[in-house]
Amino acid sequence: MDRQTNTDLVNVEATMRRVKNNGLVASSPLILKLAADQRHIIYFDNACFKKSKTATLNKALEVRSGWNTDVFHKAMKSKTFVTKVNESACFSIIFRHPIRHFKSLNLICEDAQTRQNWKADKNRNGYLAFEETWNLLLSLNLELDKQIARKTFEKSDFRKEGPSADALDFDEFHHFFRYLTDRPDLRDIIRHYLCGHQLMGDATIEGYILALKKGARLLELDIWPGENDLQVTHGHTLVKPVSLSVVLKAINNYGFSTTPYPIILSLEIHCDVRKQAILADMLVKTFGKKLHKNVAHLKTLPSPEELKNKILLKGKGGLAKELATLIAIVSAKLVNPLVDLERHAINSMASKSEDQLVAMVEENQPAMVKYTSQHLVKCYPRGTRTSSTNMNPTADLANDLNTAMFSINGNCGYVLKPDCLQNKESSTEQQVKRMIVRILSANFLPKPSTTTSKEDVIDPYVKVETFGMPSDRVKYRTAVIRNNGFNPCWNESFRIDLRYADSAFLRFCIKDYNLRAKDDFIGQYTIPVNSIRPGYSYIHLKTGFYRQEDPAAVLFVFISFKAE
Repeated sequence: MDRQTNTDLVNVEATMRRVKNNGLVASSPLILKLAADQRHIIYFDNACFKKSKTATLNKALEVRSGWNTDVFHKAMKSKTFVTKVNESACFSIIFRHPIRHFKSLNLICEDAQTRQNWKADKNRNGYLAFEETWNLLLSLNLELDKQIARKTFEKSDFRKEGPSADALDFDEFHHFFRYLTDRPDLRDIIRHYLCGHQLMGDATIEGYILALKKGARLLELDIWPGENDLQVTHGHTLVKPVSLSVVLKAINNYGFSTTPYPIILSLEIHCDVRKQAILADMLVKTFGKKLHKNVAHLKTLPSPEELKNKILLKGKGGLAKELATLIAIVSAKLVNPLVDLERHAINSMASKSEDQLVAMVEENQPAMVKYTSQHLVKCYPRGTRTSSTNMNPTADLANDLNTAMFSINGNCGYVLKPDCLQNKESSTEQQVKRMIVRILSANFLPKPSTTTSKEDVIDPYVKVETFGMPSDRVKYRTAVIRNNGFNPCWNESFRIDLRYADSAFLRFCIKDYNLRAKDDFIGQYTIPVNSIRPGYSYIHLKTGFYRQEDPAAVLFVFISFKAE
């Protein structure tokens, strides 16, 4: 049976205009086309002989239609732009950026139909020649002699005539792949037990949009008066402001794109009473019926299920009447958890710095458990963290744990606390749970994002760690596998005893061993222990600087549990 091998490709060439970062439309058109490797977009100025630029498609986060980026919002300040440019003919490609975290390529097509058609050419022969196959093996981080690869290629090329002569079609490539990945040691392990279980700088609207798409449900708006309108910025710094109306529009458009559960907007207002009345009018006009107003008269707070598609405003007292009536959550000052438990309103939220909150927990943990079982507490970074204004958090351990906690129910933004943190009568000390983690193998591990040489082959090892209560913190490490990122095999087991499994996390982190420098990060996966299903699992790793899930890079493990 013939296999259809059509693939959607971007059109060979298209003429567009680019909107520059300052919001001005470039005077000369751009020529865009797809590179031969089908992984890059090439664009260059048609009016001069400037060097062409490329944009990598696998770094694209999103294709966004209309005027929905910071650059387009700058352009919209010009009446000429608004009257002469059709929004339906505009779109933006959002890319990852190693320094600014993201950047956008903002384009204006000749008309809406041109924008729609810029994707529809189909052309592919469906075969892989040896050089194409060899380049693929290099990209998969496989250390293999080229002559051996050539022999394996020829052995797989069993159709010696027709269009696939000296090239692999789909079935032949399948044989080629099986020759490379045949692993009798793993095949024997799987025969014993195979259940296939899956482990469960500038103020900008981009930060808000990306946070909402990741499922964030609490956003802070630092509102200051501007020359012509209200602005969002980090006060008393050099951070450039962004218009509040633009931020509110972005929240309204993207707030419930990932999850329908309620959003809390923490308003830090630095405006006089007149400006506060204007702010109240902007909030009502933008959000309308989505606003959930004062709930102080309630004896119990509504659940997230009851507040679907609602926006709750959090603010301090002493506001203008027009704004005060919109506040659903009031600010509270937390000093003594046991005293404040009875004194604070049911719809209050306390804010504490990370140092203050840690000190309170260490001083009286039971009191804090009791208080937080009935009231919200917001923790903010200490003042010395100059990067706390960063709306796109650094991809590190803390962010990995946070992402893991909220991924267990589809990133809906809310997670039910374990019983020990809900102030229930049951004992907080749970039965010890023994977890056996067996690291079997990995496949298609990428090179570290910091590597520049295509010839380097990684030396991977796996760190197995648990996080949670201090008594449950453990760390193990496998042996280093030399020169093999394609299919390293460890087959090592570790025993972990957990006393508070409900609040524990298991983290796998693969690194590239380096004798002379710090080991490079390759990929990780973090999951709450209570979300793990026992058995064999292929774990799709989150790799690279941005911790993006890699569909190819996997870790093969076996996990079992036993109550002690």
